[in-house]
Amino acid sequence: MELVYLWVEEYKNIKNQGFNFSPRFKCKYEDGKLTIDENKAHVSIFPDNINVTAIVGENGSGKSTLLKMLLNIFAEGYDKPPFDYILVYDDNGSLSCSKNIKFNDINNLIKGYRDFNIYDEGLSNYHDDVVAVYLNNEVQNIFTDKESHSNEQLSKHHIPFLTTRERSLFVLENHMRGKYDFLKYKENFFILNKIIISFNGHDYIPYKSLTNDIEYYDEEGEKHIKDISSKFRDYTFFEKLKELHSLFDFKIKNHLAINTLMDLSSKKSASYFRKYKLDDNFLELIPNKIQDSDTKLPRFEFNIDELDTKLFKFLKLLPEDVFTIELVDVNNTFFSQLSYGERQLLTQLHLILNSISKLDYKTYHPEQRYEDGSIREEYYTKHDIKKVLLFIDEFELGLHPFWQKNVMNYIIGFLKEIEKDFNLVLTSHSPFILSDLPKENVIFLKKDENGNCKNVTKETNIDTFGANIHTLLSHGFFMNGGLMGEFAKEKINDVISTIKKDTLSKDEINTCKNIISIIGEPILKKTLEHKLNEKLNSNESELERLEREKEEIEKKIKKLTGKSNNETN
Repeated sequence: MELVYLWVEEYKNIKNQGFNFSPRFKCKYEDGKLTIDENKAHVSIFPDNINVTAIVGENGSGKSTLLKMLLNIFAEGYDKPPFDYILVYDDNGSLSCSKNIKFNDINNLIKGYRDFNIYDEGLSNYHDDVVAVYLNNEVQNIFTDKESHSNEQLSKHHIPFLTTRERSLFVLENHMRGKYDFLKYKENFFILNKIIISFNGHDYIPYKSLTNDIEYYDEEGEKHIKDISSKFRDYTFFEKLKELHSLFDFKIKNHLAINTLMDLSSKKSASYFRKYKLDDNFLELIPNKIQDSDTKLPRFEFNIDELDTKLFKFLKLLPEDVFTIELVDVNNTFFSQLSYGERQLLTQLHLILNSISKLDYKTYHPEQRYEDGSIREEYYTKHDIKKVLLFIDEFELGLHPFWQKNVMNYIIGFLKEIEKDFNLVLTSHSPFILSDLPKENVIFLKKDENGNCKNVTKETNIDTFGANIHTLLSHGFFMNGGLMGEFAKEKINDVISTIKKDTLSKDEINTCKNIISIIGEPILKKTLEHKLNEKLNSNESELERLEREKEEIEKKIKKLTGKSNNETN
């Protein structure tokens, strides 16, 4: 499925605006007439299963709003779109339209596209083989796909504040599903090799974690907890797990703050209860490899090939305050040692993989009574996802410029190995990402004088693909105030204003010299030096000026000669 064109009547700051998402078409909606024409000059540079559109522009220009509007149209579980729109898309070579606007005419000028399917309102009920995946960077803390909607046609994830443990479990879940063959080729900065489970705390004893709520037990209970905790060093890894299970079971039964429903409803006691609640079958889930081992080391290692459903469930049950789950790659690099940006990129790719590889996307069919009085029982229809609408809001956040430069190469290489069709729509503030995309794959947004969204793609005269990042910053991201930092600009402007004064104090002269000496732009630095010297020596004679310049030149020659001699020696 390929998004082609979206017209929005009015929603938030977007009013009477059209957006072309496919470089293969030229669309326009005007005076009740929708015109669809072919872009014969289009040249595709992306793999056959991938379409890419980037939305760039000023903050508040409507980038994120545009993504969420598309999501609203496609995702079941959302209310009907609260805005008037026309959405044109290509589905298996057939142009279709979803709308809630009554337009007068369709002028379809493309051969082979005479049939035009029109759907009123949302699309989730019409395309069972499509899933919309939305990733953004809002402050959330969820694991895997807890947040989904009624027929699971939407998979929604928030990225950056997943804990390292949650990110690790996410990666492991994909490996457990056997969805990692192509990841070995594309995620070459972290190819998973083994898993390490270790106890937290000093001297390999999680004493503090196990006794931090000691005041919530009677005297006999305190002694029991301390006795068990103090013996951890002498147990094998499996024995430690058994004692841990018995200790947590004891805590749940004897914790003074959770003996009543009222106490359990309090925030503190409820968190304690969750912390110490283990599955009744916890011991049975412990892999045989651990049970048969006599190791007394504070950690236990698995090869990734040994990961299965039982082991994964076991890892999920391990209390986070007592255990650390660490992933290690083929170069013996720990997942926790990766930079924030690397962990972010790896997690994002696995979130995408997790969303599209789910086996339980389904549509709910409620109970119905037929004309003859018989009843059809409720049931679900499962779907094989073939097409993915991938909406990513500011994919590059947290990434070092090196990774921003490589991120499109990574994600395109990642998606092309998956046997599904992708329509990737992303927002970005990165010139590196913009330089990887042809202009026809970019939507440029600005705010007009009233703060409303304005699509200025046609008026933006810049060829983005392979362009210099300074050019992209100046024109692609509408940096009208230049590329210098505002703090530096203000200081330099102060110097210029000072030099223009009739007379300068000694402090003003020293301040100007100090600021000019640290300017990194050579032409600007030289110009200001010249202007300051002119100011300071405005009353000297021609002979005095020449002697001063001669002295400055001799100093430079002496400095360069000394430098040359040092390099020779």
